[in-house]
Amino acid sequence: MTISTLILTHELFLERKLLFEDMIEEYHEYTKVKEPRYFVSQRQFEKHLIDTGLPFSNFIKGQVKRRKLPRIPAKMIKEKAIIALDS
Repeated sequence: MTISTLILTHELFLERKLLFEDMIEEYHEYTKVKEPRYFVSQRQFEKHLIDTGLPFSNFIKGQVKRRKLPRIPAKMIKEKAIIALDS
């Protein structure tokens, strides 16, 4: 996972809206290469092969979007704003 993805999603993990252990398991299942016989066409199989190369960061971003979770760390932004205003 890239540091930027971790920073942007850390509140979701802290609040247990995303469970890190579950995300790892889901990622492994998603990136598991399945046999060609499970696909209707060669094109679908080739798309599956490309999808299995998805980086974990992109997978997490996709899960956040699919679940319609906030994609910005609101608490962190508020804390930074308060610090900036106090300075």
